[in-house]
Amino acid sequence: PGTAHSHLWIAFGREQIKINVADIWFLESKNDHVVIHTAAQPYKCYDTLGSMEAQLAGAGFLRVHKSFLVNQTAIT
Repeated sequence: PGTAHSHLWIAFGREQIKINVADIWFLESKNDHVVIHTAAQPYKCYDTLGSMEAQLAGAGFLRVHKSFLVNQTAIT
């Protein structure tokens, strides 16, 4: 089992970006990349949704579809 973290590091362009897990609304798998949707902006990274799901294990994310991982705290 994974461990919950307060942030997620992703490769965004040529930079490493730190995203607070609490700021993530949902993650969407699109072809060869994942889009991480936040209030500030979407972040496109080249990873798999399965890998992101493993990194976010225990952080309150729910796989609602083969292409979507949703932060349960963002559901109203």
